[in-house]
Amino acid sequence: MKSVSYEKGLIERLKDPEYASVYLTEALNDGDQEVIRIAFQDVIKAKGLSLEINVKAEEAA
Repeated sequence: MKSVSYEKGLIERLKDPEYASVYLTEALNDGDQEVIRIAFQDVIKAKGLSLEINVKAEEAA
């Protein structure tokens, strides 16, 4: 049986909007800013976006 790394498996599960929603909710409930940051990074990565897009959006605001 082929094993999948935790990160690859997580990114695959986060492609499901329902799973991503629960994942982010749990991170927000934790309240730790680092946990929240990592959770958002994971979801962004799963959606195939980059953090660069977010930085550009902030600069435009």
